[in-house]
Amino acid sequence: MLSLHFALLIAIFVLCVPVRGASEPADKETRPAKLLTLLTPQHFSQSAQKHARRQQTVISGLLAARQSCGVGFGLCSTGYCCELDGHCCTNGGCCTSEEWCYSTFCCKLTQDGCDELGCCDSGENCCSGGGCCSSTHYCVEGGCCPNGEVCSGISDQCDTAGFVPCTNDDFCCPPGEICFRDSSDSPRCRDSSSPTTTTHAATTPKATTTHQATTTHQTTPTTTSANTEPTSALTAPTGVPSAPAGSHNVVIDVSTNTEITWVGEWITGPSSCSSGGMAMSVSGGEDSLSSDASMGYEFTGTAVFVSIASNNMEYGISVDDDDTLYIGDADASEPKNCTFGWQRTNLDAGSHFLFIDPLGSQINRRDIDGPWYFEIQNFVSVTQPGPNPAASSGTIKPEPTPASDQASGGAHKSSVSWLFAAVMIFVATMLVYLS
Repeated sequence: MLSLHFALLIAIFVLCVPVRGASEPADKETRPAKLLTLLTPQHFSQSAQKHARRQQTVISGLLAARQSCGVGFGLCSTGYCCELDGHCCTNGGCCTSEEWCYSTFCCKLTQDGCDELGCCDSGENCCSGGGCCSSTHYCVEGGCCPNGEVCSGISDQCDTAGFVPCTNDDFCCPPGEICFRDSSDSPRCRDSSSPTTTTHAATTPKATTTHQATTTHQTTPTTTSANTEPTSALTAPTGVPSAPAGSHNVVIDVSTNTEITWVGEWITGPSSCSSGGMAMSVSGGEDSLSSDASMGYEFTGTAVFVSIASNNMEYGISVDDDDTLYIGDADASEPKNCTFGWQRTNLDAGSHFLFIDPLGSQINRRDIDGPWYFEIQNFVSVTQPGPNPAASSGTIKPEPTPASDQASGGAHKSSVSWLFAAVMIFVATMLVYLS
């Protein structure tokens, strides 16, 4: 009986004594410490010309001093020329139509301004003093730290006092001890006097990088006494498209055509696309974010081409209720200013209705309360078949009838009249005879 009790005690003792294995440090092993891998943020570089949100007087200044800039450009109130589909920034620079003015930079439409020092992609974290961390990291002093972890110190510093970084690995051990990884790839520290153990090759820790800012585009200053075009001037206005064989173009001058229906406060003024030309325009700013203007025109033809110029604008163009909307990034790609970039071809021969609807300031921009501008240059309808019109008012002059045709037509009408009279006399004679 005593031997049975003794055996049970030995069994319990054996079960209670922990067995050392790969999950526990061996004799003379030390639990490793964590190596911080923080980064120094890259500060955003600044451009030569500072940029900020656009002033509300840009459009009025642009219209008043248009002649001092090249074709497709307008003079900003700061004295610099910017593209009509771009943005004037208050202290002298320009941003493209794909950007918005922020501090000294141009941010993409998908980016947000960061601490007045640059731009971060949407969803990223803006760090104080400049720099961006991804959504999986948060900002700490000196860099980015993974969410759910605690980081402190600077790069290559251990989180336990007295430890030193391991060579070519991302953890720390006491000075003089050997850094290695066990069979489960867990970090280990071992006294150099301990028996050797098979180790695995370590890799260099991966760094988390910050983002470089997008800088603004420099502009070329102009004065009213000299017409100096910016080096990035737009391509010269596209001419009237060539009509297919058997057809001819009818160019509609929007500034003089009386068959166009204009709704809203359209203004007739100099064209921003051609020297000496005229156009119809509508504009607004902080006090009028939306537009109630529209234009309608009925034309006959198999195609139509429209030339416009716009800035910070949402609008729609349609033919027979077939709409093309330019609202935000998800819609159609906006045609270039001063070109016949919008067109409808392969239309049925006959009458069609063209409708243009300026909607107002682009709602997906940070400067939604900034000025907007929309200008119709002209449009061209393609008519087939028929003679070439002598005028460009949209009305085709009828072809004159040759003199020989007029003479033969008169003779034909005369013979028909005599024949009708003879028949009537014969009928009357027969009625008298029968009675």
